[in-house]
Amino acid sequence: MKHAMNQTTKLQSYHAEADVHAQRLQIALKHLYKATPFTVESLESISDENLAFLDLLSTRFSKLQDAIGAKIFPILLDILQEDDK
Repeated sequence: MKHAMNQTTKLQSYHAEADVHAQRLQIALKHLYKATPFTVESLESISDENLAFLDLLSTRFSKLQDAIGAKIFPILLDILQEDDK
């Protein structure tokens, strides 16, 4: 029972972390939407602000992917008693 509670607590914490990353992704996507579609020319002369939002987008996407793949998914496999190898 203690193991299940610990897993639940971890899962809730990782879910909250993933939500923060997802919210930041939404902010970046909303900001960058007005700059789309991207072209070679628009990317060659991209503003510092849009470049910062592109950086935010790629960084938060990577962090969200890591949170899901390295933290959340293994706990779900453990809870479901599935082999993760």
